[in-house]
Amino acid sequence: MRDGTKNIMVIHEEEALLLRARVPYNDKRTKKSYKPGQKWLIKGPLDFIPENEVEVIEKRQAYPLAENEGIYVRDLWTGSVKLVKGPQTYLLSEYEELWNKELTPVVE
Repeated sequence: MRDGTKNIMVIHEEEALLLRARVPYNDKRTKKSYKPGQKWLIKGPLDFIPENEVEVIEKRQAYPLAENEGIYVRDLWTGSVKLVKGPQTYLLSEYEELWNKELTPVVE
């Protein structure tokens, strides 16, 4: 019996996929187990074929930061916000998100 057509996601070196388990899931590639609702990242480079037990939440891109650049990152577990400054390339973890700092009109 054939599985039919499957979409292959190509993940490059500076990219990652944010995944969430829909049901208890055992990753054959890494030999790790995940509980329903648990999130994790898989980093490139690799070709990924999504399985029914796994939801692809988003494809993440690393942020290349020059010497005078930075981004604010919020930890979704603790709510704390940190400044990540360059020079470096930063990839958000599975429990981080970009945070926009509101600036006053004077600063703008």
